[in-house]
Amino acid sequence: MHNPDLMETDVRSTEEHLEKLLKCPLRCHCAIENLRRGRPQNPQLCISPVARARVEALGRDGTRCRRGGQRLGVFGRTRSRTVVGCFQDGASSFTLASRWTRGGSVASNMEYSTKPENPLRPISRYPVPYKKDLPYDIVELMEEVETKGGFLPNIFKALSYRPVEFRAFFAYYNAIMNKETGNLSKADRELIIVATSANNHCPYCVIAHCALHRLYSKNPTLADQVVVNRQSADLDDRQRAMLDFALVVSKAENISDHHLRNLEKHGFDKEDVWDIGTIAAFFAMSNRLALLIDLRPNEEFYTLGRLPKEKGKKEG
Repeated sequence: MHNPDLMETDVRSTEEHLEKLLKCPLRCHCAIENLRRGRPQNPQLCISPVARARVEALGRDGTRCRRGGQRLGVFGRTRSRTVVGCFQDGASSFTLASRWTRGGSVASNMEYSTKPENPLRPISRYPVPYKKDLPYDIVELMEEVETKGGFLPNIFKALSYRPVEFRAFFAYYNAIMNKETGNLSKADRELIIVATSANNHCPYCVIAHCALHRLYSKNPTLADQVVVNRQSADLDDRQRAMLDFALVVSKAENISDHHLRNLEKHGFDKEDVWDIGTIAAFFAMSNRLALLIDLRPNEEFYTLGRLPKEKGKKEG
């Protein structure tokens, strides 16, 4: 009797399958992804060193447990998944399976993050790699973001084309956008990005960060006003001073002590000035990169934060 929380993918003779497993390169996430997608395994199946040792032990009647009439041997594990080998009682066949150990019902149904929303209009003029071809740390981050937010922003997909730059980009993004110190709120930071991106005519960043500003500020109109006409937007004096300085940085204009004194009048200290400047500078770069690769925004961004959440709606 099969265990319902396992997804069987391929059955071969024990000797043949183990032999191919033990000759493959050592990259675990590829094997796990193929297993999760229900794809047949192949001679290039990838496993980790730990998995290799456990497969060897499994082949020698090593680490095993019984469940539902099967002899199971766990030979690969990540933070969110467990991969097991299964010998059916009374048979010499070997079955590979994958089991989600966290958020199984949602994650096991998740589509490839790299799947284009509209095949006729790609999200970038550069190719988007499949997750199975990406380093594990990048796959893990992408799945975490997708699970938390319900979709994966296209910037993650597009930048995965260059993994080294992907890591550098999001490391600096986290440093300036998710810091706990300073007088800038999350809504302030997003409004700086909106103003900077509107000035640089970047569709992706305008649409994506307008959505994030709506979420953080609970104000469904202010970001749109800033995009259309910042001078007539319903900004208070503090917000206006903050955005004026951000655009000075974005445009690479001369910065004097007068700018700093003006910000101090509105409650910003020198550390806040640095934060405003780094956000504006980073996203001036990001805007140009998005324009270079012709990055398209996710459809989800257009309505995010505009419509009230349905009360009592179950997640699933």
